Amino acid sequence: MNARPRLVAATLVFAALFAIGFLPLFDGPGYEHAIASGLVVPTVAAVTAAFEAFEGRCALRARSPLSALATGVVSGLWLAGAALLAAYAHVLRVGPCDPLGGTLGFVLGPGLGAALAGAVGAASSQASA
Repeated sequence: MNARPRLVAATLVFAALFAIGFLPLFDGPGYEHAIASGLVVPTVAAVTAAFEAFEGRCALRARSPLSALATGVVSGLWLAGAALLAAYAHVLRVGPCDPLGGTLGFVLGPGLGAALAGAVGAASSQASA
């Protein structure tokens, strides 16, 4: 598998959410950051997972659909981790304010949403065969 699409997507997610983090309410893990991440991360995760599944399907040794689905979920979780890393970069800048509660809200919202979006992106790429 080529890791380049996932690396490019993670860089894009980190840069976008790091830039959003300079707005006053979005400067750490909290529900505001979770809402912003929920708008950005699942979309990028679905597109990245679809691209990776399509690339794997066109390879010399094609992967199974279940393998493509698992890759999509991992891709979504990878991008959710990049978004959470951007939030914690701002915690270093401004200080923490309930980081555990914000992290829990992030995991239950955009974290699971990104994993599901990765699965949907991979499944849609497999279904288009």
